[in-house]
Amino acid sequence: MPGTGFTTGKISTIGSCGKNEISGNRKKRERKNQNRTSEAGIRSGQPNVPGRLVVCVPGIASSRPVRNFCVASENAAIFIRLMFIGHFAVALAAKRVAPQTSLGTLFAAAQLPDVIWPLLVLSGVEKVEIHPGDTAFTPLNFISYPWSHSLLMVTLTGTVAGLLYAAKAKYPTGGFVVTLLAVSHWLLDWISHRPDLPLYPGASPLLGLGLWNSIPSTMLIEGSMFLVGIGLYASFTQSKDRIGRYAFWSLMIFLAAIYSADRFSPPPSSAEAIGWVGVVGTGILLAWAEWVDRHRGISLTA
Repeated sequence: MPGTGFTTGKISTIGSCGKNEISGNRKKRERKNQNRTSEAGIRSGQPNVPGRLVVCVPGIASSRPVRNFCVASENAAIFIRLMFIGHFAVALAAKRVAPQTSLGTLFAAAQLPDVIWPLLVLSGVEKVEIHPGDTAFTPLNFISYPWSHSLLMVTLTGTVAGLLYAAKAKYPTGGFVVTLLAVSHWLLDWISHRPDLPLYPGASPLLGLGLWNSIPSTMLIEGSMFLVGIGLYASFTQSKDRIGRYAFWSLMIFLAAIYSADRFSPPPSSAEAIGWVGVVGTGILLAWAEWVDRHRGISLTA
């Protein structure tokens, strides 16, 4: 009937308006929540978009320069998570045993598993996930890395690297030290990691003493090792020029600063980001160490 049709149409119209009003209110609430989330990101430095750090400078709006700064900050945070200065400490001390081997080579040997690891993460062969709280010291959960970090493979790759270096440099002592440094990486990781280090690829038991479960103990032990390593290297070598002096100390300060800043940095955004920053950051660091060593020589009083 006409009355019924009119009534139905009126109800339909009112319902449609109501839906539009509800939809508009919902959008307003969503925008408000997004603003609150962004403000929380500003205050905490945490990402509110997967794979991306939002605003990491308190009190600054999200402009292009700030976004660029945040990307750089996120990358620095990732590099910090990959750095554990105990490995560098051993490399610095090893200069006394192999004085003809450059600091860049010693760093590369001590970091050999971590030089290989980002490449395998990027290729999908090995897996890491970001799980804040996995250990107190790092949010990285090493799901699988038998090819870069198992004791068998570390020993094998370290031996190959040592033999190649000894043959190229005609310096057997240096080759032996390169191998020992590579194996020392696994031993230090065994002390630091929770039980996630395999002995060999396949169905291997997983080992780790779990030093990373205590932030104070980790920083005390690794910090002490780093200071001893600096002392041994600095007392055994001397600068040839200003570069040898300032580049060395700036490198040491840089390593110590980003290691300490780890406590205040947000977790990485993705495994892929970890891989790329690991590759680029390690390359820069090794080149820096090589540059330093070219401008330093063996101390006359050593």
